[in-house]
Amino acid sequence: MKTILQRTAQLFAFLLIVGGFTTTANAQVAVSQSVDLAPGWNIISTPMILTSHTFSVAETSENFDIYLLDPSKPSGWATMADLGQTEFMPLYGYFINNKTDEDQTLTFNYDTSVEPNHKLFERTFTTEGWYSIGVANASYAKKQSADREDTDNPSSILSLLEGKYDTVIDFTDDVYDVDRKSVALSDPWKAVVPSDIDKLNDFRDTKGYVVYIKQSDARYNGFQNNAVPEATVPEELHFSLNANNPEATTVIVDEDDITGATVLEYTISAQGGDIELDDLWVNLQTETANLEDVISDVFIYIDDVAFNSESTVTTSTSVDFQFDVAGDVVVYEGESVNVEVVVQFNQQAGNYASYGETIQAQVTEELVKNTVAYGIDEQLSSEYLIGDAVGNIHSLLSGGIVIPADGVSTQSDTLGQNDTIGEFTIEFEVTAVEDDYYIKEFASTTASGSTGGVKFAVEPAAAGTVTAVLESTGDQDTPGVFTVEEGETETFTLTVTYDPTSAGAHRATLAEVWYSAVNNGITGAKVYLPTPSQDFRTASKAINAD
Repeated sequence: MKTILQRTAQLFAFLLIVGGFTTTANAQVAVSQSVDLAPGWNIISTPMILTSHTFSVAETSENFDIYLLDPSKPSGWATMADLGQTEFMPLYGYFINNKTDEDQTLTFNYDTSVEPNHKLFERTFTTEGWYSIGVANASYAKKQSADREDTDNPSSILSLLEGKYDTVIDFTDDVYDVDRKSVALSDPWKAVVPSDIDKLNDFRDTKGYVVYIKQSDARYNGFQNNAVPEATVPEELHFSLNANNPEATTVIVDEDDITGATVLEYTISAQGGDIELDDLWVNLQTETANLEDVISDVFIYIDDVAFNSESTVTTSTSVDFQFDVAGDVVVYEGESVNVEVVVQFNQQAGNYASYGETIQAQVTEELVKNTVAYGIDEQLSSEYLIGDAVGNIHSLLSGGIVIPADGVSTQSDTLGQNDTIGEFTIEFEVTAVEDDYYIKEFASTTASGSTGGVKFAVEPAAAGTVTAVLESTGDQDTPGVFTVEEGETETFTLTVTYDPTSAGAHRATLAEVWYSAVNNGITGAKVYLPTPSQDFRTASKAINAD
């Protein structure tokens, strides 16, 4: 019994010595499907009976070789004529050598008038050895352009061969991740034994496969439904934010070195056909500073490939950046690509505000319409470029405090007789950047730079008595002032008690945190605005009046 390695080596030797061609008729019918043939060897099959087929260039021996694996032949290979075939047939796999050095197209013209008994296919393998097979199974086979979701269909499609084969090869495995429809032979191949059969990618219409039959008179079957035209779907690109788009956050910008950060992630999906991108646009804007003072460069990453902007950073607070991706990015029908926008920030060093400046990246509807992309035949017009991707606003910080939204927890409760008093707790983390910072042990609805501490709001505002306590894990080197040391994180807990004069539902929100580099928590105090505000508020709680 030959090993898998021996058989695949033998098969590779076959590929080096084959040659020849076949001819065909050129009749046209209404239901057709195209297969793209890369230069070199491809392996194809038809899922249904054909009336004819056509190639995009003349079907001559100078342009194409067509062979099938068949161990009953001395060389292990057969031409279509050797098997008495004048047309591609279901259940057979065909190796096609495209010798034109250019991409070509093979079009299948399906028969729309097949009698019911002719829609059932069976093939018998008379000799042990390697065969090239096709997939004809309307229940289990994936359509040519279907998604990549794995349904483990190989075991179902080969069920009649169970126990009669011991190796199956998918020659297109290596390029599957980038082009699921590709029928081009790739390196490495993927060969599996029956116990691992469903580790192969799902079998797909128009692809061919190779199987080693170990028992003569083994049978393989399939069937087709009526050949019907697919609904015409316009070629479109859709732009949208993806799940990895960064939340609004504070970006720590180094005073002395260039800092990089992802400021936007979005998705481009295609329908109606494979669409090649030519260029993309992204807008970057700051709040007050000139963009050239804030950033040094901007990149987009698509499938880990970086593209630098073709545009120049200017003195404006808003700049549209163009990225040339021509020849490098194809969005396949029914699939999508993710685009990551990465900005390199200038060293702060006085170029712009050390805290309070912002950056926002966005692909507006107008910029989407500026995208240059090509479908099968021509450039997509703007009406087929749809959607937008507006990123969050990110604050820049080279020195000060950071209060991340994901470090916040809140609680609403009621106290006292008949629940006449509400208690709201907001716990949040504070990290010091580039220095030690101090926050006064003070909490009020009117806190400011002159008082220090934290400002909160009770919502909706109503008459009543409000008291608050601010606690922290930070040390009090100065009485009444909490210390957050450089690079450290301390937890603060704000507890608000509210006794309203009339019944209603209320909540508390952390609005401002005042911090200072001086240990009294007041001198030169700056304000940190917790954002987004909805992440720094409690749930509403119904409180009864006295």
